[in-house]
Amino acid sequence: MKKITLALLLCCLFSFQVFSQNSKQEKIDGYCSNLDSLIEFDKDIHTAYMVHSISFETNKRAIGKQYTTVKFYYPMPVDSIVETDKGTEFIYIYKSPVKITVEYNIAASQKNIIEYYFNKKGKLILYKYLSKGEYGCNSINKYFEKNKLIREVVLKLSDCNEENALVLQQNSVTAVKIVENARTYLKMFDELVKLEQRDK
Repeated sequence: MKKITLALLLCCLFSFQVFSQNSKQEKIDGYCSNLDSLIEFDKDIHTAYMVHSISFETNKRAIGKQYTTVKFYYPMPVDSIVETDKGTEFIYIYKSPVKITVEYNIAASQKNIIEYYFNKKGKLILYKYLSKGEYGCNSINKYFEKNKLIREVVLKLSDCNEENALVLQQNSVTAVKIVENARTYLKMFDELVKLEQRDK
């Protein structure tokens, strides 16, 4: 009898955990989808979200020319008025990016796109990886809460429009690396803000 009760209790706990993860995933997906819509709508006039972009061109062995673009999407900065002995100065106050994208080619006909999404507190909530081109299409979404991986969805697709997903357990080393990369990109953004003001 005790074994049956314990089995039922474990089954209920597992079901609750899966439901909780689904709920968190849906909430994150909704937030990120809304963010993407705002960025897309605003891409020409930049009233809500501004963008800093860095492009690299390198010559890689077995690839040839590799083009990498990193984009930082961040809320419109506000200014703060500071009175000094030189007069009134306006200092821009930047908020952390809400999204960072990294795009690069691994062949002339294959492109990788990585997207980092951050909540309003600047914490990583979603990592999306997409590889598409002549060699097929693969996609991985990793969901985070408090810098801990809560879910991974892997899509192995022959066609990027295909809808089939498999939920898998995550290798924590990869999750740790993703969080480290996100922090590095956020630090890079802080340096870009300083660089942009350097000669002005």
